[in-house]
Amino acid sequence: MAPPPAPSGEVAFDLRGRFSVSQDGRAQSGNFFWRQFAAGFEVDLWGPLGQGRARLIGAGGGLTLVNAHGVAVFDGDAEALMQRELGWSAPLAAFSAWVTGRPAPSWPVRVHGRGAFEQLGWRVAVTAWRDVGGQVLPGRIEATRQGVRIVVACREWSSPPV
Repeated sequence: MAPPPAPSGEVAFDLRGRFSVSQDGRAQSGNFFWRQFAAGFEVDLWGPLGQGRARLIGAGGGLTLVNAHGVAVFDGDAEALMQRELGWSAPLAAFSAWVTGRPAPSWPVRVHGRGAFEQLGWRVAVTAWRDVGGQVLPGRIEATRQGVRIVVACREWSSPPV
């Protein structure tokens, strides 16, 4: 199966920040740049000093991962591809809503309060909020599931979501 084309169209939001993932006694951390489109996303990930760069492109029901050497790998199962190539995974289709402090509209959710909910087996909590041009947006998000903990520090919203 060939990868779908990269997402295009109007940018819903741009977000820069840091992330950390811990599972099974191992931890990874790095920087990210997330560009969300109406019909997909592109996320650049890189470690300290630019090491381990990867680009994740979500569009058309699958994920393409482009590694630091420019090799692109596509899989219709985004989480399986991330686990295989990065050693960890996250539901990126839902994360595009989670980073805005809201549950994803496509899946059932159990809400525990403002910015705290359970979805897709993950417990998600916005642990810090920021004022971005008069709009209150997440500053820090924690998502946990079965021994996996992902922390996203939202540092710079270039095009805040509406």
